[in-house]
Amino acid sequence: MALAPAQVLGRRRVRRDPGATGTAALVTGAVLLALLLAASFVSGALTGHDPALTDLTARFRPPSPQHWFGTDQLGRDVFARVLVAAGTDLPLALLGAAVPAVIGIVLGALAGYARGWIGTAVMRLADLIQAFPSYILLIVLVFLLGPGAGSFLVGAAVGAWVTYARLVRGVVLRLRELDYVRAAQAAGLGHTRVLLRHVLPNALPQAVVYAASDIVLALSYLAALSYLGLGIQAPGIEWGQMIADGQPFLRNQWWVSVMPGLAIILVGVAVRLIAGGLERRLQR
Repeated sequence: MALAPAQVLGRRRVRRDPGATGTAALVTGAVLLALLLAASFVSGALTGHDPALTDLTARFRPPSPQHWFGTDQLGRDVFARVLVAAGTDLPLALLGAAVPAVIGIVLGALAGYARGWIGTAVMRLADLIQAFPSYILLIVLVFLLGPGAGSFLVGAAVGAWVTYARLVRGVVLRLRELDYVRAAQAAGLGHTRVLLRHVLPNALPQAVVYAASDIVLALSYLAALSYLGLGIQAPGIEWGQMIADGQPFLRNQWWVSVMPGLAIILVGVAVRLIAGGLERRLQR
C-alpha cells in the first residue's frame, strides 16, 4: 500500500547543518577565551583585591562573598590571582601552539613540494626529534636554557613542529599531483607562487584544527613546568605555579590548588569547542 505524503514526510530525518553547529561551538569557545583574557586585565576592578598583596591575618580563608575563591597561605585573594594568571597562561599557550605550527607548516610544505634533498633532510630531522618524547625534550631544553617564558616557547617549538610537518607534507604530496596544480606549473607560474596560491590554502585547514587542539597541550606543558619549578618564576603568577603552591595544603585548604585547576579545565573546554567548531565548519 502506498504511503500518504504526510506519512512520507513524517519519516524524513531532519539533517542538521554541521556548519551551523560548528559556528555556534566556535563562537562559544572564542567568547569564553576572550572573556577570560579580558578579565585578566581588569582583575583588580572585578575582585577588589590586589593579587600580590599579602595579609597573614587573612590566610586560608575559604570561598566567601568577600573572597570568591578564598585566600592562599599568604592571605592573597585566589580569584584575583587566577584572573591575572590567565593573562600569562593564555598568550603563552597560544604562542606555544602557534610557533611550532608555523615552523612545521613551512618545513612540511617545502618537504612535500620540493622533495629531493630538501624533503629528505627535513624528514630525517623530524625522525631524529621524534625519537625523543616531546615532554622530555621540553624539560631538557628548559633546564639547559633556564626557566621562563622564552625557554618554554623554544622547547615547545623544537618538540612539536614535527607533527605539523608530517601532516602538511602528506597533504602537499597529494595536492601537487592534482590537475589544477600541474596546470599552474605548466602556465609558467613560479614554484613559490604555486605553493602559496594553489597548494598551501588547501593544506592549511587540517593543520589549523590540529593547532587549536594543541593549545590545551601547550597549556598543560606550561602548567607542568611551573609545577616543577621550571616555568614562570615569581613574582609572575601562573596557574601551574599556584597549583604547586597549594599542593601541601590540598586536604584542608583545597581551594588554593583546585581553583586554578578549574581555570585550566575551563580553557580546555573552550579550546575543544573551537577545535570542534573549526572541524565541523570545514566539513561543509
